[in-house]
Amino acid sequence: MNLGAALSKLGRFDEAVASSREALRLDPFSAQALSNLASIAIKRKDLAEAEKLLKRALEIDPVCFEALVN
Repeated sequence: MNLGAALSKLGRFDEAVASSREALRLDPFSAQALSNLASIAIKRKDLAEAEKLLKRALEIDPVCFEALVN
């Protein structure tokens, strides 16, 4: 588990988003970071954003477990 996912599990969504965005800035092809952001978007009921992020994650890594589960 990474920091963004851990913070999300603790309900610290703003920090989780910041951490996941930083991970994505460092690695623009991080399917994990995109999936983390999608998971938070789902929890915030922003399903359009979640769909966009998950599609991008699966384009990068078609077998990304977290993206497939979300």
